[in-house]
Amino acid sequence: MKSILIAAVLLACSFSLYAADVPDEDEIKSMTDKSLLDWNKAVQKEDFSKFYKEDCAKVWQQQVTAEKLKDSFKQYTEQKVDIASAVKDMEATFEPEPSIEKTGDFDVLTVKGYYDTKPSRLSFQLKYIEEEDEWKLVAVNVKVKPED
Repeated sequence: MKSILIAAVLLACSFSLYAADVPDEDEIKSMTDKSLLDWNKAVQKEDFSKFYKEDCAKVWQQQVTAEKLKDSFKQYTEQKVDIASAVKDMEATFEPEPSIEKTGDFDVLTVKGYYDTKPSRLSFQLKYIEEEDEWKLVAVNVKVKPED
């Protein structure tokens, strides 16, 4: 009985010790660029099926469809918003620092920042969870608007 209790305590401790770590700056940059460029391709094609399949976490896929994502970003597809050059040619400023917070059963990585584009600023907020040793999106928020 005592050994079972010790094993259970050790197992519980190992789960609490294994919380996702914020990736290093290079990985954050790479993830952000990939996510935003994949999102941009979906906007350009007016088809979110590949983005949905490859970039979105399963838990998000259970809540929305590719068509619903397309509807969510309708203003961008209608206005032919194209952020590719900003993402490829500029460095993102991450503000605040990327962080992980527990949300329900998930460790959610929030990456928020902007590209200092002119005359309008491209800002973003991306949320990820780890799924099969890979960060997958659970939320995308992109804004292109004049600076205040």
